[in-house]
Amino acid sequence: MGTLLAIFGLGLMIFFHELGHFLAARAVGLPVLRFSIGMGPVIFSHRLKGVEWALSALPFGGYVLFDAESVAFEDASPWRKVVTALAGPMANLVIGCLLFIMAASLSVHGLAIGTGLEKSMEALNMLFSTLYRLFSGEVGIRDLGGPVMMVKAGAGLTHDAGAFLSYLGFLSLNLGIFNLLPIPALDGGQILMSLATSFSGRRLSDGTQWIVVGGSFILLMGLIAWVTLQDVALSLIHIS
Repeated sequence: MGTLLAIFGLGLMIFFHELGHFLAARAVGLPVLRFSIGMGPVIFSHRLKGVEWALSALPFGGYVLFDAESVAFEDASPWRKVVTALAGPMANLVIGCLLFIMAASLSVHGLAIGTGLEKSMEALNMLFSTLYRLFSGEVGIRDLGGPVMMVKAGAGLTHDAGAFLSYLGFLSLNLGIFNLLPIPALDGGQILMSLATSFSGRRLSDGTQWIVVGGSFILLMGLIAWVTLQDVALSLIHIS
């Protein structure tokens, strides 16, 4: 039961991330074709008000698919695309802070905004410290944990509501910061590309964008697959 709750919690944080993108896209007039939780082949979908709401096979993330060939998307200013890309990570950061506030409030049986925000800052400091150590070479890929490790950690906390809410808060902040990294396949990379287009007045050709974004996406999926296999191997070793 704990594992199912942890998986549901991870999916919920992904949902809020993609919902941020979706609502921002609607607000600035970018046409959306699909809203998916999960990546890869679609295993279930339902069309509502012109949008395909989908559940996909690989539970590594999600995406909002835009109608990139439409006139509305082609004519949209880079700043509209920046706002849309930024909305997903911002949704995670806001939700993460709210979850930490909820967790802190449970422990004191009252509203504890200050304590919750303090814990949020501590979590963010930990995340930035980990990123710094990763890019400086102090820690390597072998030290990272993937989706399996995240779910395993969350499953062990479901008996304590406050601890589980803090776990979800940390997970949400993690998703927000990770997606702001300047990698073309992530929101941070899309923001940089849109800003570059705005300041230079020139955009990359469709072919170049596919190569840059597609290549970084393949490398990213390879990293996630490697870390996941590593998590599974460690879990099997512990079981044996």
